[in-house]
Amino acid sequence: KMLYDNALLAAAYVEAYEATGDERWAGIVRETLDYLDRDMSAPEGGFHSATDAEAIGHEGDPYVWTPARMTAALGPVDGPLVARYWGVTPGGNFEGGRTVLHVPMPSDKFAAANGMTPEVWRARLVAAKAKLLAARRERPQPLMDTKVLAAWNGLAVSAFARAGRALAEPRYAARAGRAMDFLLTRLAGPKGLGRSWSEGRASHAGTLEDYAFVIAGLLDLFEADPRPRWIEAARTLQREQDARFGDPAAGGYFMAAAGTPGLIARGKPWADYALPSGNSVSALNLLRLAEWTADDAYGARARALLTAFGSELGRSPTEAPWLAAALDFQLDRPKEILILRPRAPKGKDDDARAAAMARALAEAFLPNAVVLTTREGPALASLRPSVAWLEGKRAIGARTTAYVCERHVCELPTSDPARFAAQIAKVDPL
Repeated sequence: KMLYDNALLAAAYVEAYEATGDERWAGIVRETLDYLDRDMSAPEGGFHSATDAEAIGHEGDPYVWTPARMTAALGPVDGPLVARYWGVTPGGNFEGGRTVLHVPMPSDKFAAANGMTPEVWRARLVAAKAKLLAARRERPQPLMDTKVLAAWNGLAVSAFARAGRALAEPRYAARAGRAMDFLLTRLAGPKGLGRSWSEGRASHAGTLEDYAFVIAGLLDLFEADPRPRWIEAARTLQREQDARFGDPAAGGYFMAAAGTPGLIARGKPWADYALPSGNSVSALNLLRLAEWTADDAYGARARALLTAFGSELGRSPTEAPWLAAALDFQLDRPKEILILRPRAPKGKDDDARAAAMARALAEAFLPNAVVLTTREGPALASLRPSVAWLEGKRAIGARTTAYVCERHVCELPTSDPARFAAQIAKVDPL
């Protein structure tokens, strides 16, 4: 029910899908993001903060089920069947004999146990979900916290953008773009990034996590929708973050800007709890910006940040998994991947070639990489000022061409999807 929980879960399931190719995880990504788009969208383009867990004083009532409720919604045949699948029993697992839905048996095993193929059962389940959602909407609905928070929306943008690229579903990248448009037009301005939008106005200055999470969202969105405005906005916000929160002497970032009223102390968060810390996310942001721009000033700030928290990370690495991931990126040889479409393709098979390369990319788990897909002509020209390693790149023979590079040194460019898949599969030992 919290925006940040759903955004972080969706992003985790995107990675699970990329690492395994298991369609179950892709399905969870779609259901989670569709819920956010359907139920938590703000009219201006961002996302609301949270929905309540109760309605009219009854905890959980908008979401829990009983066998009778299932049968009323689905009928005497599908009602008991779907109730068994989701573990809905007369005794329930929640107060008042009600059940929070869960899946006691994997879907395919449940289908076999009930004399159905997995495909038939999945189709019945999809139809049942639509009916259950309609029935649930007839109940008293929970209250909505309609604030739009910059940090949490940055996490949502990341989740939608990463899903758009991994699942090859542009609608998710488009939704990420609408949310980011809102953040940049309503919450960002000459006075810096605001933290909150409510009732038509921005309030409160942004904190470290607002900057860090929005920058991360911009970088993820740039990979899904490679427009220069996204990466240039990331660079602008990073400059503001450095000026407002940076600690040039010791490295890393303070949680609040200097001069913030009412501060007793300026903490420097490093541990990841319900939310990743602003420093953890900033470390990875800086490393990614260094890869895109070849500007080692970003890399130097990332190394200083990691050094600043090195002893804490060494003592308690499980307290800062995002910071550990940034350290892994820094110690690795991150890949710079370009898929370049020709302005005028040669032959009718180039769309299939490009699609095969996109599939290979989606099926590869590449946490330490920056990825760009674009086309020769105005699109490529517009990106050259922002991306350092595009100079000299072209679609060879008027065919879609892939470039896989490390530290701006590239393997032989290829128009063969299989060779491209082999190139991105290479892993350098730490």
